Amino acid sequence: MKVAKSPYHLALELLNNDAINSFFNQAINGLDSTNLRDFTPHFEWLKQDNNYMLTVDLPSIDKNEVSIAIENRQLEIKGQRKTVSTNEGTEILSSSIKYGKFNLKFNLPLEADTENLKAKFENGTLQVSIPVAAKAQKQLIAIE
Repeated sequence: MKVAKSPYHLALELLNNDAINSFFNQAINGLDSTNLRDFTPHFEWLKQDNNYMLTVDLPSIDKNEVSIAIENRQLEIKGQRKTVSTNEGTEILSSSIKYGKFNLKFNLPLEADTENLKAKFENGTLQVSIPVAAKAQKQLIAIE
């Protein structure tokens, strides 16, 4: 039994973002356009009571491939997700995994205490803890 697809469903398949991206990536593959192939990690930026927490997902990246720096109140996290080496004769048939260099930059809030920043890398997740400076924390003042 053959299932016929409606023109609507055929158009959705043709206009699928992944299909369009794949088409353009293949068309430009001969050019040196590393931006299209770079890996962009997912991140989450939270504010807790007296602390900022930045969590960055870096699956299958060694912590030695990641660097963190602060300059002019800007936090920079950069590194590289290297391609998996394959044996001769191995052919990658399909892959949605992105590889390449990444460079994330975050403007730090004025009240961030950059002197006491802490970073922890565990199970492919980087956690950067940035405390709020003691001067910027809410203080109760007694009225005389």
